[in-house]
Amino acid sequence: MTKRRKKVFREQDILKNSGREVSHVISAIKKHERLYLAMLAVIFMVTICFSGYLALKVDSSFTAVPEKYQNHLSMTGSLLSLSSQNVLNEEDGLKSSVIPLSFQNGSGDNVNYVIRLVRDQDRISMCDCEDKIVSYQDLRFSLDGKTVQKFQDEEMVLTTGMIPNLEEEKISLRIWIDESVSYDSYYYGKFLLEELEEE
Repeated sequence: MTKRRKKVFREQDILKNSGREVSHVISAIKKHERLYLAMLAVIFMVTICFSGYLALKVDSSFTAVPEKYQNHLSMTGSLLSLSSQNVLNEEDGLKSSVIPLSFQNGSGDNVNYVIRLVRDQDRISMCDCEDKIVSYQDLRFSLDGKTVQKFQDEEMVLTTGMIPNLEEEKISLRIWIDESVSYDSYYYGKFLLEELEEE
């Protein structure tokens, strides 16, 4: 009966074979490098999305509020400049360029509001044209491009209404200086959005 000889590995064989194994592993990793990177990216994105989802679901009654709406009533497009180019008759005034006004409610409640036009005294002082500034009685405006309106008094109320919480509203305003005044006339103002207190 022939006894099998146990193969004796020399130190050189072990080092040689281990080097081959390492090279084989490195080659396999390089071969699938893009696949591994893609898998890691997907896992990372899923983790981030899941964490954000959990953060929003901690309180089921919580509503995510856009930052621009938070805790205030605000308006954009608040400055007005009228000059001799804006001295128009009613027909041309209704065809004049639209001044876009938009306002947002992030106060937490439905809000009754008023938008007023007031004189911008700082800009009037800078232009040194106080004697050419027209009064509220000489201004005309339209909110729908069809109906011409006048300011009723020095309060210069443009419009009033109610805006729901977390809503945004837009106004397409046309405003001009009535043709009855001197051609060399100006008006510098700003629109103010104010909350009306419930009576």
